[in-house]
Amino acid sequence: MVESVVLQARRRAALNARAARDQLGWTQELAAERIGCSVQALQGMERAAAAVTIDFVARVAAACRMDVAGLFVAVGPWRQPRPGRPV
Repeated sequence: MVESVVLQARRRAALNARAARDQLGWTQELAAERIGCSVQALQGMERAAAAVTIDFVARVAAACRMDVAGLFVAVGPWRQPRPGRPV
């Protein structure tokens, strides 16, 4: 169970980091430079293939101008308000 929670958090952070980078219009190369890491390290995080430290996550969040918690917030169509329902 713990492993699946860890994998879920890793996947969520990966999706949100990639979305933030895309929204900023950054390539992986530019983002890695701004984060202060290798392109391979960023690729590992964005594929949810690498176990990253909280320090690395904090650097990614800071470079993307977001709070660390923002990397772990669930996003997707299931979070959108449905027609006729209050926000």
